[in-house]
Amino acid sequence: KAKANGVNVVRWWTFEGDAWQIERDASGMPTGLNPAVYQDFDAALQLADANDITYVFVLFSAPSHLPSSWLNDPAQRRQLANVLAPLFARYADNPRVMSWEVFNEPDFDVWKDKVSESSMRETVREVVNSIHANSTALATVGMAMLDGLPMIKGLGLDYYQAHWYDYMQ
Repeated sequence: KAKANGVNVVRWWTFEGDAWQIERDASGMPTGLNPAVYQDFDAALQLADANDITYVFVLFSAPSHLPSSWLNDPAQRRQLANVLAPLFARYADNPRVMSWEVFNEPDFDVWKDKVSESSMRETVREVVNSIHANSTALATVGMAMLDGLPMIKGLGLDYYQAHWYDYMQ
C-alpha cells in the first residue's frame, strides 16, 4: 500500500522501547543481538525488494529508553556500538538500506532533562563511527525540531533531519 501511494522511503523502527533485543550481562553491559533480529531484518528487506522501497532504520526510539549506563559509561557506549557493528556489516552493501538513524527526537529528552546533551552526543558519535566502519549506508539522527539540530553538529552524520508536524507553522 505504501508504494502504491507513492512512498519510496520508509522509516522502520527497530529497537523501540527498552531495546530488549540487545542482550546484556549481569552488569547491564550490552553483549550481543538476539539472533531473531536478523530474521526480522531479512524479512523487511525482502519486502523492500518486492516493493522497490528503501529504509531508514531507526535504531532507538529515544535516548531515555536505553539503560542510562549505555549513555553515561564510556565503556558501555563503546560496547553498544560494537554490538551493533555486525548488524551494520551484515547489510553493509544492501541498496535497500538508505541509512541508520541512531535516535528519534533526542532533543526532547535533552530539553526535558531526561538525558544530558553530552551523553546523547557521545552515544551518537560511537554508533555513527560503527556505522561508517561497517557499512556503506548513511548515518543520521531524527531531530524533533530545527532548534535541536545544533545538538548533533560535528558528530559525523551524513545528513541532518528535523521532523515536521501539522501544528507547525
